[in-house]
Amino acid sequence: MSKGLGDQQYGITAPTNFLNARYDRGNADFVRRHIVTGSYTYDLPFGQNRAVKLSGITNAILGGWQLAGILSWGTGEPFSVTFNSTTVGWPSNRADLIGDPSVSNPTVERWFNPAAFATPAAFTFGNSGRNILFGPGFFRWDNGFFKNTKITERLNLEFRAEFFNILNHPNFDVPASNISVPSQVGRITSTTDRGRDVQFGARLSF
Repeated sequence: MSKGLGDQQYGITAPTNFLNARYDRGNADFVRRHIVTGSYTYDLPFGQNRAVKLSGITNAILGGWQLAGILSWGTGEPFSVTFNSTTVGWPSNRADLIGDPSVSNPTVERWFNPAAFATPAAFTFGNSGRNILFGPGFFRWDNGFFKNTKITERLNLEFRAEFFNILNHPNFDVPASNISVPSQVGRITSTTDRGRDVQFGARLSF
């Protein structure tokens, strides 16, 4: 579990309000409040010197396999709700919070309630805090199968089959949060990583 607060947006940027540097104080960009990661390695019980003993060609094909993987889970990343200014001398900034932004059943089509935000009065800064809302959570499972086959005293063949995001689970990005684009605000249209990716490899050692 973690929490990061700061007065700076990602990178080194000028404050939104030069007369109030703390106006930008809020949840740090990209910091998930909860992250759990676990890894495992398991020798499958088939082959010589294992629970299910094999020999000959059967052992060469089915014996000596190892299973390994990494599981990762986390809560969503924070984001701010903004607007576009069309008035010269009035910079775009965060929107005013005028209601409850939460929804009972968030979906990719409506992650938060856009009606809870409004454009502030001209030449003022919005009263909504920086990064007060959070996007969807994150889950990923990478898995692999490995086998070492001793061909001779000096010759060894390693085979690897690796599955990244094996469940092909979509991890969605934060929603569009600019109230000046009403057709998109509150909607999620992208993901933070790729879908399932499979790769195979072999290495001959001597």
